[in-house]
Amino acid sequence: MEPLCDIMKKKKKIISLEKFLMQENETDNMAKPRSQSKKLDTNLTDTGVDESSDSMYQPMKFGDRENTILSLFDEKQTDTKNIDLNEAIRLFLRNIRLPEIKSPPMPRYVLEKIVRPQSRILVVTEKQKVAQALAKALAGKNYKVIRRNNIPVYSLRYRSFFVTIVPLKGHLLEYDTAKQYRSWSSIDPVEIIKNERILTIKPRFPRLVALLRELARKHDVLIIATDADEEGENIGWEASEIISQVKKMPVYRMWFLSTQTSELLKAFNSPTTPIISWALAPEARKIIDAFSGFSSTRELTLAGRSAGGALSLLLRNSILSLGRVQSPTLYLLYLRERYIRNFKPKPYWSISAIFVRDGYKFQATHKDSPFYDENKAKSVYEKTQEEKTARILRVEQNKEKKFPPPPLDTNKALIMLNKILSLPSNKAMQILEDLYLEGLITYPRTDTDKYPSNYDHTKNLKTLIKHPKLGSIARKILSQGAKLRRNGRKLVGDHLPITPIDVPRPNTKLSQLHLKVYELIVRRYLALFMETAELNHIKAIIDVNGEIFQATSTTILRKGFWQVYPFGRPKEKPLNLREGDILDIDRINIEKKMTKPPSRLTEAELLKLMEKLGLGTKATRPEHIQKLIARGYVVRRGKKLFVTELGYRIAEFLEKLWPEFLQPYFCAYILSLLRQIMNQEIDHKEAIKKARIKFLELFLRLRRARKDLKKVLANIAEIEIPQTIRKKRRSKGRKKR
Repeated sequence: MEPLCDIMKKKKKIISLEKFLMQENETDNMAKPRSQSKKLDTNLTDTGVDESSDSMYQPMKFGDRENTILSLFDEKQTDTKNIDLNEAIRLFLRNIRLPEIKSPPMPRYVLEKIVRPQSRILVVTEKQKVAQALAKALAGKNYKVIRRNNIPVYSLRYRSFFVTIVPLKGHLLEYDTAKQYRSWSSIDPVEIIKNERILTIKPRFPRLVALLRELARKHDVLIIATDADEEGENIGWEASEIISQVKKMPVYRMWFLSTQTSELLKAFNSPTTPIISWALAPEARKIIDAFSGFSSTRELTLAGRSAGGALSLLLRNSILSLGRVQSPTLYLLYLRERYIRNFKPKPYWSISAIFVRDGYKFQATHKDSPFYDENKAKSVYEKTQEEKTARILRVEQNKEKKFPPPPLDTNKALIMLNKILSLPSNKAMQILEDLYLEGLITYPRTDTDKYPSNYDHTKNLKTLIKHPKLGSIARKILSQGAKLRRNGRKLVGDHLPITPIDVPRPNTKLSQLHLKVYELIVRRYLALFMETAELNHIKAIIDVNGEIFQATSTTILRKGFWQVYPFGRPKEKPLNLREGDILDIDRINIEKKMTKPPSRLTEAELLKLMEKLGLGTKATRPEHIQKLIARGYVVRRGKKLFVTELGYRIAEFLEKLWPEFLQPYFCAYILSLLRQIMNQEIDHKEAIKKARIKFLELFLRLRRARKDLKKVLANIAEIEIPQTIRKKRRSKGRKKR
C-alpha cells in the first residue's frame, strides 16, 4: 500500500493496491445441489463443542489459492434447509479453524537513552481522559491545557523533555468511494469490487489532521499512546503516517493496560516500538469491508427500491445493508427463528409420583418419562395409581466439584453482564470503557483470559481490601497466600484479562449501574483465588409395584467461590433417604403435554456463538448486533433477540441464492487472513487481493439472482420500521414545518 503521507499530499490520488481487475464471467456454473443433513436436538447449550476448547485456534483448512470460491464452499457447505441452529453450529465448527494470534516481539527502551535532553515529544492518545491522566502522571498539576481547533492540547515539562499530548477521537481516516462514484446511479456496484481505484481514503476529522501536521513541525519525537490492541495500533499508525508527511521523526509506543499513574509512568519511561503488522491487519479489514459492504449494500438496496411494494417506500430514507460479519450474525438468529416458526408440537405424557416421608413431601418421575406412546404411559399409570406405598431400592450419591469461572476477556465480560444484569452488549462495552478510563480496571478490549505465571496479584488484592463490601474477602485471600486457583487458556500479546486494580472513591460520579458492573468484575476476580465448590447429588431409585421412579436432590457440601460469586449456584433440595425405606404414596400423576420449540437467542448466547465462529472481534461484536437492530432486521425484547419479517425474508432469500456469504465461512476466511497479517505470515496487500478475488466470485452469484431478489423484496408486506428511521422522519417533518 502506498504510504498515507503521499496519499494525503495528492488530493486526487486514490489508494494504491496491486493492480487487479477481474472480468465478470456470467457463464459461471451455479453451485452444485447440497445434500440434506439430518435434524438434531434443539438444545442451544449442547453444541457439541467444549467452551474451554482451543479447537478454534488451529490452522484453517481452506483450499490453496488456485481453488475457486465456489469449489471451496462446495466442499465446506451442507444444505441447511432442514437443520436447526445447533446442528448448523456443529457443522460450521467442524470446518472452521482459525490461526492463533502470536505474541509479537516488544523490545523495551529507556527513554533517556533514546531521546536527547531538551527534545520536544509529541504524544497522541486515543481518548481525552487518557491524555488528561497521562498529563497528571507526568506533571501532577503543573500542566497547561490550550484548545487548538477546538481540541484540548496538554503541554508540560517532564524531566528534561518538553511534552505535548493530543487526544484523538478514534480512527483518523476512513474509506469511501471516490467523489465521482458516490451517487449510487453513477456506477455498477460490481465495479467497486473489480476496480481498486474506486475506493479512496479521507480524513474523518480534518481539523485534527491539520493540528497534527502543525504540531509535527515543532516536535522531535512521536510517542503513540493509543489503546493496547490492534485497533489502537492502527489509529496510532494513521497518526504517524499523517505526521510523517510533514516531518520524519522517531516513533515509539507506550504500551499500558490501565490509566493508573504508576502504569502510565512505567510505559512512558520504557517505551517499545509500534507493532506494524497489528496496525496493518485492521487496515486490510477496513478495505475488505469497504468494497464488500459498499457493493453488496448498493446491490440489495437498489433492488429493493426498484421492487415496488411496502419495502420500496421504506427505502426512500433507508438502506438494506449487508456485511461480512453482519449477515452471518443475522443468519444465526434466522436459523433459530425458522426452526421456531416451523416447529410442530407433538404430544407426550409425563408420569410423576408424590411421596411422603416423615411428613415431608417430594416428587419423583418415572424413569421412562416422558412417554411418546400414549398406550404405554396409560399402562404404567393404571399399574401404579392404586398403590399406597413404595420401597426405596437404592440410593446413589455422586460428589461433584465446581471450579470458579475463568478470568474475563472481553467476550466473557459481555456475556456475564448480559446474563446477570441484562445489559445489551453495546451498553456494557461503554461501561467497561468508562471503568477503564476511571482507572478502576485494566484495558477491557482483550482476547486474553490467562494471567502469566509471574503476575503479582498481591498489589491488586491489597487495593481491594479497601472495598466496603468485598474487602474482607480480599483480606482473607491475602492471609491464605493469594494462590490463583483458576486460570484461562489464552495469553495474547502483552495483555491481561480484565482485572480490577482500584476501588471507586467515596464521592465518585459513576452511576449505580457502573458500580454494579464494577462489583461483578471484582467478585469474578476474587473467585479465582477461592476453593472449588462441592456438591452432593443424590438419586433415589424407588419401586412402585414393579415400576421404577427416580427422585433427585442436590446439597452443597462446600460453598467455595460461591461465597463471593454466587451466580450459577444451584438451589438445594435435601432428601434424607435410605435404601429399604418404605414411603407413603400421596398420589400418582399423569399429564399430557405438548413439546415446545427452543427459545430465541439471548444476546449472551449470540455473543458466545459469534466468538466460536470468528464473527467480528472482541470490540466489534456489540456494534454488529446493534447494526442489525438499527437496520430493522432484528428487535431486542428483554434479553431475547427477535428476527423481524424484513430480516427473515432477506436471510431466507440469501440462504437459497447466496449461502456462501450468509454462512460464516467467508467471514472466517477473512479473519484467518487478518490473523496471518498480524503474525507476519502474509503481506497485507496480498491478503486484500485474495479477499477481492473470492468476494467477486460470491458477488456474481448474487447478481445472477437479481430478478428473484426483486420478487422476494416486493412481497415483503410486514415491516417493523426501526426506531432510528422513525426519528429521522420526525426530524425531517419538523424541519419542513
